[in-house]
Amino acid sequence: YLQDELQVTRDLALTLGVRVDHYSTWGAEVSPRAAAVYHVRSTSTVKLLYGKAFRAPNLCETRYEDGDDWQRNDDLRAEHIRTVELAWEERVAEGLFGTLSLYDYRMVDLIDQVYDDDEIGSYINLGAVDARGVEVGLTMRLASGVVGSASYTFQDSRNRSDSSRLTNSPNHLVRAKLGTPLGPRLFLAGALFYDHRRLTVYGTRTDAHAIADLTLTARPLGDRFEASLSARNLFDTSYQTPGGFEHTQEGIRQNGCDIRLHLSVLF
Repeated sequence: YLQDELQVTRDLALTLGVRVDHYSTWGAEVSPRAAAVYHVRSTSTVKLLYGKAFRAPNLCETRYEDGDDWQRNDDLRAEHIRTVELAWEERVAEGLFGTLSLYDYRMVDLIDQVYDDDEIGSYINLGAVDARGVEVGLTMRLASGVVGSASYTFQDSRNRSDSSRLTNSPNHLVRAKLGTPLGPRLFLAGALFYDHRRLTVYGTRTDAHAIADLTLTARPLGDRFEASLSARNLFDTSYQTPGGFEHTQEGIRQNGCDIRLHLSVLF
């Protein structure tokens, strides 16, 4: 892996990088990345980001076989993605920052399950997906220690072959977080996550849902010991996420309210 940053001018910086992975099964994978960062003025920055990445097939996808029901595919390749993002960052006020980004993702060689005429299954490189979206967000950091963020994302993900919508991919996402100190060693944070409806593999849609989390963090013995008590899905919202063809249900019900106690010793 190599990366270097070039300060072209006072306001323009370029970052170039490349990563090379070698696998005994199919050879080398090269993943380049690049970024151009331009300071328009003291409060504004524009970024152009580009990158490529891959996911190697796991052992189950490459090696599992069952003579009666499933056969292995020795020609299976890695999944690949190319990403381009254009982002604008603005310091709106003291302690308040805004972002606006447009992105385009192209994914190819996606690994999928298929069955032949004899109902024998295998994994093959079949899918190709195009995803585009826009995200707008605000981040707050106040001198009092109060921090927060909020973002809205609209995305459109489709199969390249027929322009059909991608399953398990919501069009609208909302994220909001707010945290405040309650004392020198006590911090309270809340989060809200909203997901729009998701298409299932059976052509139906799961319901839109909103989930709230709440976490209380304490460091009673200084910075070496930390304890946190959190409630995920605080209001016990009932919701589902889409399953796959291997599931009889169209959607898989998710956990209700979870209470977790986490203790950490820091060194």
